[in-house]
Amino acid sequence: MRQSFNILLFFCLSISAFGQKNEIYIIAPERHACQGEARHLCMKYTDEMGQGHTFYDAIQGFEYQWGHETTMEVRTEKVKNPPADGSSIDYFLVKVISDIQVPNGTEFNIRMEKEGDDYPFAKMIEKDGDNFILMYSVEIEENEILHELIDAIEKYPVITTFSHQSGRIRVEGFKPS
Repeated sequence: MRQSFNILLFFCLSISAFGQKNEIYIIAPERHACQGEARHLCMKYTDEMGQGHTFYDAIQGFEYQWGHETTMEVRTEKVKNPPADGSSIDYFLVKVISDIQVPNGTEFNIRMEKEGDDYPFAKMIEKDGDNFILMYSVEIEENEILHELIDAIEKYPVITTFSHQSGRIRVEGFKPS
């Protein structure tokens, strides 16, 4: 019995020594504006303790889908000699526990503002052929409010309300922030 305990203890310490651990994340169905090296959209997640976090990195083996709340087990590993501008932790998908598509019309808000001449947020809504794309991430349904939003961002910060629409998003409205 004592030998089994010692083997288990050694195994746990070995995993700890390598900086690995598994955690449960609940990934939000929408991304939020964040600032890393550049302004972009980050995932939001809730941990096992119910705390919300912004997630700047990628989870290897996981492809994010707008409009899906995904509960997953993630393995984290400390990076040996991380780059100065990179993460000190790598994230790996262990398994998806649940993947729930939110109903069409579910709304969420993103604060948007012009960031200056070097990186204006308004350029994050770009026309790509016949489509508008939000921050290189998801297609936006074109409507009159979208064009008003693009003009408004140039003048003042806004809180924009979007809704999920079958893999796309739609601007529902905005107001000064």
